[in-house]
This record gives sequence, C-alpha cells and structure tokens, in this order.
Amino acid sequence: MPSFSFQKKFANKVKRNTKPGTVRDKRKRPMKVGDMMHCFTGMRTKNCQKIVSRKNLAIVNIKILYKPNEDPELIDYPAIELNGVELTYMLAESFAVDDGFKSFIHFIQFFREQYGLPFNGDWYVWKESALKKYGITQ
Repeated sequence: MPSFSFQKKFANKVKRNTKPGTVRDKRKRPMKVGDMMHCFTGMRTKNCQKIVSRKNLAIVNIKILYKPNEDPELIDYPAIELNGVELTYMLAESFAVDDGFKSFIHFIQFFREQYGLPFNGDWYVWKESALKKYGITQ
C-alpha cells in the first residue's frame, strides 16, 4: 500500500485535487502505474490523518538542478527536467504553483533545503490534465 505523508500546507490542494501529483525521492519499493496512492498528514505520529486516495496515472522522472548558462559571465540558472526534457521558465513556474508553492523560486528553495540540488526523483501523477499540460506521454 504506497502511502505518502504531506505537510499540512499541501493537504487541502491534495484533497481538492488541485495538486496534480507529488514529487518524491526514489522509493526503495517502486510504485507502478495504476497503484493507489494513500495520502496522509502526520504519518508516524498520533496526529496521522488520511487525506484521500488517488490512482497513480504516471511515474515521471524529475530532475531539479542548476544548469550552466551559455554565457559564462552569467550565473547558473535553476531548471526542472521531466523525463529528460527541460521545462521552459513559464512551464517551470506553472509546475511549481500547481505543486503548491508560491513560485518557482520557492519550489527551488524548498528542494534545495530539503534534499539538496541536483535532485533526481519521481513525480507521481494522479491528474491526467497535468500529463497533457507538461507534454508527458506514457
């Protein structure tokens, strides 16, 4: 039973289905497309509450990293790659907001502090419209 714990600030977006999926570190026991994902807050605490269960529609490799700028006089820039394809800045901003962050910069800061960059993980998607929006084909 694949279970995921969400911070309270993301719980309402998961429950209302406005968050299209979840970005996670690689799992020891890989999930499969079609598996049910059980979403909670406060897992492994006395305050554990189930939010909802969602069907996993896709597993997309995600990399969050700093890429070297073509102009060596400019600093490296943050980027998101889905299945090896770099999102445009506008799509990266949209991805971050869809995922529950105020902005792409807040998204980058969270992953840098939580996991360190570069981050190589999986995006488990439960909302089909997100697959179309970000050009993911299965």
